[in-house]
Amino acid sequence: MLRKKPRILSLFGVIFAAIIIVAAGAALGGLTGAAPARGMGKVTGRATGWVINIPAPTGVPETDWQNIQTALDNMQPGDTIQLQPGLYKVHKPVYKEGFSGTFKGAGKDVTTIEAVRSTNDEGFSLVENAYWPGQPFMGVIIEFVFPLPQGDVNISDLTLQAGEGPMGEGPMDPWAYYYYPYAMTTSLETLIDISGGNFNSFIENVNFNGGPGDFYGSNISHCIFLCGGTINYTDYGVGDHSIKSCELKNGRQTSYEYMFWKDSRVVVEGNTFTNHGFGAYIYCINNCDVEISRNEFMCSPPEGMWLDAVLVYTPGWFTPLGVPLVSDVLIQHNKFTVEGATDAIYIADYGSYVLGGGVSLNAIILNNDITLNGAEYGGIYLERASNTIVANNKISGSSVWEGIQVDGGSTRRQCDDCLLKANNLNNLTTAYGAKIWLGPNTSGCTIIGGGNNKFNVADEGVDNYITGVNKQPRGAVGSAVSEAMQRKRAMLEEMRK
Repeated sequence: MLRKKPRILSLFGVIFAAIIIVAAGAALGGLTGAAPARGMGKVTGRATGWVINIPAPTGVPETDWQNIQTALDNMQPGDTIQLQPGLYKVHKPVYKEGFSGTFKGAGKDVTTIEAVRSTNDEGFSLVENAYWPGQPFMGVIIEFVFPLPQGDVNISDLTLQAGEGPMGEGPMDPWAYYYYPYAMTTSLETLIDISGGNFNSFIENVNFNGGPGDFYGSNISHCIFLCGGTINYTDYGVGDHSIKSCELKNGRQTSYEYMFWKDSRVVVEGNTFTNHGFGAYIYCINNCDVEISRNEFMCSPPEGMWLDAVLVYTPGWFTPLGVPLVSDVLIQHNKFTVEGATDAIYIADYGSYVLGGGVSLNAIILNNDITLNGAEYGGIYLERASNTIVANNKISGSSVWEGIQVDGGSTRRQCDDCLLKANNLNNLTTAYGAKIWLGPNTSGCTIIGGGNNKFNVADEGVDNYITGVNKQPRGAVGSAVSEAMQRKRAMLEEMRK
C-alpha cells in the first residue's frame, strides 16, 4: 500500500498543474493550449501558433478595449486573436508594433468592433505612433506599425465601423489629411492603418463602414490605409497584399489606399465599394504587380470634389528613390456606377518625369462595365499613360467628358502608343458629342472599332491610327466644364506637393 502513495501524489500534482495552466489561459482571455503565463504580462516559454480567445463583448468601451489590447500585448508571431460573436465597443485604438499573425472574428455579420466615445463621453482617443515619433497619430480602430522586420497581417471575418455622431471635437474634413497633416487629431480618421517598412497584409471577408454623415461631417477618411514607405521617403516598403470579398462603404476620402511600395504585389478582388471618394487608390508604386478585378464600385462624390473609383498613380518627384521601375497593372471585370466629378478609372504615369521619357506603368484595362449617371468627367482617363491597352469595355449612360480620354493632361507630356480596341460606347451620351478623345499630346495611338461599335472619335493628336469608327472635331469647352477640369487639376497638383 505504501508504494501506491507516490502514484496518488503524482496524480494530485498533475491535476494541480492542469488547474494552473487553465487559470493562466483564462487570465489571457482563453489562450488555447498555452503554457503558464505570468499574470497579465507577456506570455513566456511557449511555442507560437496558438489561439488567444478574446472574452465575449461587454458593451463597455473600456473593458472591451482592454480585453483586445491585452491579447495583442501577449501574442507572439504566428498567433491568432479570436474575437467572439457580438458587438465590441472601443474608445481608443487597439495597437500592436510588429504584429504578425491573424486577427479574426466569428463572421463579418457576426462579430463587430465599433469606435465610440468613452463611458464619460470623452472623444475617441489616440495612440502614440512609434513609426512617426513625436507626432500624435490620427484616430484609428486598429493600428499596426512595422519599424521592425517583416510580418504577416491576416484580418478576416468581422465588421469594423464608426459609431453614431462625431468621435471627437476636432476638424473632420478628410482633405485636411493632405493639406494640414495631423489636423484631425481629435477625430476618428481610419478604420485600419498598417504602416511602416515591410509587411504582408491579407484582408478577407470584412465589412468596413465609415459611419453616417456627409463628406465633411464624416468620421472616416480611409477604411484601410496601407503605407509601406518611411516617413522621409528614402525608401519604399516591400510586401504582398490582398483584399478579397469585403464590403467597404462611407470611406469619404479613400476606401482602400495603398502607397509607397516597391517590388510588391497587390490584389483587389471581389469587393464592393459604396459611397466612397477614391475607391481603390494605388499610389507611389515601383516595380509592382497590381490586379483589380471583379469588384463593384458605386461612387458619388459631393459637389466640388474630384474623386475616382480606381486611381493608379506613379509619382515623379521622389527623386531620392532613384529611377522608377515599371509596374504592371491589370484592371478587369469590374462594374462601376459613378456620378458627379468622377472618373471610373484614372491611370496617371508621372514616373516618366524621373525617367525623362518612357513609362513607369504598363496598364491593361479589360472587360469592365461602366455606367455614368451624369458624370462630370468620364469613364476611363489615361494621363501620360503610354502603351496602355483598353479593350472590350462597355461604357454607357451620360457624361460631360468623353467615355475614354487619352492625353498628357496638365503635364503637357506625351501619351503615346495606346491601343483602344472593341470598346462598346454606343449607349453613351456626352456633352462633347464624341465618345473618345485623343488629346493634342498623343501620338501613335490605335483605335479599332467596327461591327456594332461605330461611334465618334475626336482626334487632336499626331499620327494616331483610327479605323472602324467616325472621326469628328471635338466640341467647344463650356465654362462649367472648363472650371471643373481646373478644379480637378488643382487638386492633383496639391496632392503632388
